[in-house]
Amino acid sequence: MKNQIIGTLACVLSLALIGCTGSSHDTLLVADSEHQIEAGGAKNPSAYEIHPTSSIRLDIGHFQFTEGGATVTPDTVQVWDAAPTRYRLAQPIVGNVIVLDASTLTNATGASAFPGFRSGHKIMINVGRAKPIADDPKFMTYDWVGLIIVK
Repeated sequence: MKNQIIGTLACVLSLALIGCTGSSHDTLLVADSEHQIEAGGAKNPSAYEIHPTSSIRLDIGHFQFTEGGATVTPDTVQVWDAAPTRYRLAQPIVGNVIVLDASTLTNATGASAFPGFRSGHKIMINVGRAKPIADDPKFMTYDWVGLIIVK
């Protein structure tokens, strides 16, 4: 009986480790005020620190998006890698958890596919609303901005 329990625990631990390192959607970041960068703001927000991965999930459901005191609903995300490389979410935001990877991001500044979150990179994530000129991705209102440092 003792050997069965040890064997079962070993299997569970192995599956947990494989699931944590083998999943393409294993990194979850939560958009919050602690990580929010504000233009001209005096606060020094924390950066997210992650390990290299092809994909992250960004949970925006715990942040209150406002403009001038009124609640607003974000509809787009931009990912800025080494400037001027910029990617944008290929479809409108649906739900609170947004997957950011090569299948959901399109290159707004060239033809190369999103390469993932690579070691040594600093990446800005902008969540906000597209302005009327939808063809030009730089035209958006940034309602939340965060920094990711990839170890």
